[in-house]
Amino acid sequence: DGLFGMGNKRHAPKKGRPSRKPNKKKRNKRKRDDEGEKIGSGSIDRTKKLAAARDRNIDERDNSFQDASESDVENEVEDVKDSYRLLLQTFKQEPKASRVKTASHSRKPKKVELSDQPSAEDESGVESEREPEGNGFGESEWNGCEDGGDEEEQVEENTDEEEAQVNENGEEGTNKDEAAEADQEGSDEDERAEKGEGEDEHEGEEDEEEDQETAVDGLDSDSAEEDGMAPDEFKLHLEHELAESEQVLEGQAEGRKFCVIGGADWDGLEALGSHVFCSGTAQALPLPPPPRSLSNCNIKKRLLEQWQACVAKSSKPRRRTAAASLLRRVFPSIPNQQECGVTELQRSVFALLNGYRDLVFCERTVANCDELMQVYALHVLNHALKTRDRIVRNNFKARDRSSDADADDNKSLRDQGFTRCKVLVVLPFRNSAYRFLHTLLALLPTTFKGGGVAHKARFEREFGSEDDDADQDGAAKGPPKPKEFHEVFDGNIDDCFSIGLAITRKSIKLFTDFYASDIIIASPLGLRLVTGAPGDKDRDVDFLSSVEVLVLDQSDVFLYQNWEHVSILFDSLNLLPSQPRDTDFSRVRAWALNNLSSRYRQTAIFSAYLTPEINTVANRHCLNWRGCVKVRPSYAGSIAAVIPHVRQIFQRLHCTSPADLADTLFNHFSKQVLPPILNGQQSHTLIFIPSYLDYVRVRNHLKSQEASFTSCCEYTSGKAITRARTAFFHGNRRILLITERFHFFRRYRIRGVEHVVFYSLPDNGRFYADVINMLQSSSVDGSTVLAAYTRWEVLRLERIAGTDRAQKMLSANTSVHMFF
Repeated sequence: DGLFGMGNKRHAPKKGRPSRKPNKKKRNKRKRDDEGEKIGSGSIDRTKKLAAARDRNIDERDNSFQDASESDVENEVEDVKDSYRLLLQTFKQEPKASRVKTASHSRKPKKVELSDQPSAEDESGVESEREPEGNGFGESEWNGCEDGGDEEEQVEENTDEEEAQVNENGEEGTNKDEAAEADQEGSDEDERAEKGEGEDEHEGEEDEEEDQETAVDGLDSDSAEEDGMAPDEFKLHLEHELAESEQVLEGQAEGRKFCVIGGADWDGLEALGSHVFCSGTAQALPLPPPPRSLSNCNIKKRLLEQWQACVAKSSKPRRRTAAASLLRRVFPSIPNQQECGVTELQRSVFALLNGYRDLVFCERTVANCDELMQVYALHVLNHALKTRDRIVRNNFKARDRSSDADADDNKSLRDQGFTRCKVLVVLPFRNSAYRFLHTLLALLPTTFKGGGVAHKARFEREFGSEDDDADQDGAAKGPPKPKEFHEVFDGNIDDCFSIGLAITRKSIKLFTDFYASDIIIASPLGLRLVTGAPGDKDRDVDFLSSVEVLVLDQSDVFLYQNWEHVSILFDSLNLLPSQPRDTDFSRVRAWALNNLSSRYRQTAIFSAYLTPEINTVANRHCLNWRGCVKVRPSYAGSIAAVIPHVRQIFQRLHCTSPADLADTLFNHFSKQVLPPILNGQQSHTLIFIPSYLDYVRVRNHLKSQEASFTSCCEYTSGKAITRARTAFFHGNRRILLITERFHFFRRYRIRGVEHVVFYSLPDNGRFYADVINMLQSSSVDGSTVLAAYTRWEVLRLERIAGTDRAQKMLSANTSVHMFF
């Protein structure tokens, strides 16, 4: 086709001009004829001699390179001998029971020979360190990782046809002759792939298949605990049988009490925060200590290697040599240098996620948002790969067993739910989904990257940045916005999306059907449109019946969208399906058949702060049998960020129940706060109202009083906002009403503010300081700030006044507190 597929278009003659190409060929032909007459027979022999000399030089150069590489390996072996002798002297007094075993229970251990000439195993070890994506010695393999080793090798050689049939319905797409077998020669597999032999039914021999089955049986044992490794929490969590006292159905656990964990009770308290609350049964309450290394957490071997490669790329650690590789195999307890990029926060959070406990983390900031996303992306991918590999492995076992097998044998094959989807990740905007999916793809093992990502171009087109909408409604104009605003709104901020991901043998497929997806990424609104409203005849929520891991990131943003969608989502999870959908009930777990899936679902909620709505979700829907952990920080108070020296008056209102909160606030505002403003005693008054329902109620009341006011809410158009701001600044309107959602989406700095009234305290404590900092510097001396609150708003109060100060304000005898 020519250079870069251009064909011969470069040499095509233009219209109206004769081609010069034939004339050029004639000239070259005449030139070659003339030169041929001058060249004699001796020149041909001289050309052959030159070619032979060139070949000899190439052979000598290759031999010199080979000798040099052998000498380098010999030097490294000598270094290993010295290091080995030194370590023997150092650890000779160490008791044998405290040393970590290095043999894997899935296969016979290989001896490490210290000879003058490097063995084949040492050469493979050197190559594996230079290329982490190869089949070298991984840390999890030599630490006795339960789900590493031979299970990985067996799953990697499964056929494409078998992979297409691996779903939650338990279908077996191929016969026994088509079963995938271990292929120890990677070059043979590559040659078959180049020749187009995509199917693996002729892959391996019968003796290799027996070795695979032996390795799989070894992985099912609890050998990890004997080797000093932590037990596989994935297996312990899903195979646990609930007692009758633990079978609490949804809606019956609202009275659960959360106990406070101190620093002496858990080592990871410092990294998480000063307030950690935990609830659960006696078996679930003891929290596991944060791991010294993620390689001790039973992560999939190929996934752990990719995680270490990503960490090494970010932290740029020292490259390990062959000597260091051999020492790691002999003494696996030596700290891994590639873990230097893992923070204490990631270790503590991953210890909770890997333990399959419900987590409510209310300390998400701009500084740690990327760390948290990397941690839960690693946990989500690890769970999906373990689930998929276990189903593929059990498919092999199911073929070899007869139909009249024992009940215990059939019980071990129950590894599925009603549908395929196991992980649901809920995010507010497309830009968050874009970052999460790219984080997920970066953690994919190298075996998946060979197959590529299907429909990735469509994903980039639909979820990528929208430069045309950056200046919509003047959002990008005006003074610079804070970092929190850019972290939320930079990129594509469409809040209606849903996408399915299917994990195949060597690739990832995007935009798959939800019933054929392993992971679903969606927004609350996108899921609401897919599932439908409660009561609809065509409502479909069966694809959410088998969700085992649920992640909600940026949950505080959901409050500014529509929290009702989140509530409906939790009501739709883990329900019995309305249709069988070709489900193989012999492979469905027993607790799923007993409608106890919600007791085995892990829910992870990440938010910037804690709200009553999040507390309600944690109390009613986080019913994991392993318990729930709440993490919230101790606040110093955003009142310290107020710049103007102005009087700030906080007034506590008496309210008997949360149901009377709206009436209590309105009566206080209409009878005590509003009359002085309407009598002309104050002008240029900004009234901040958190709730949109309260905003509508106050706006209608001002209209009935024929007050001079203007308003801005989240539904106001850009032109109407400009007119309202101009009228308020020039004094044509004495009152300006704004909502918290308006300030969240716009972040305007309103000019002309002389007095501020907080109808109620905002959810985001930072907004309190933002609004007060709008006061004009020339009129600060006569300015006032009024804020009303009740005892039901203690979470909001502590974010503004501080945790310690808020407790004093609620317990004080006086109801009015003044700050300067």
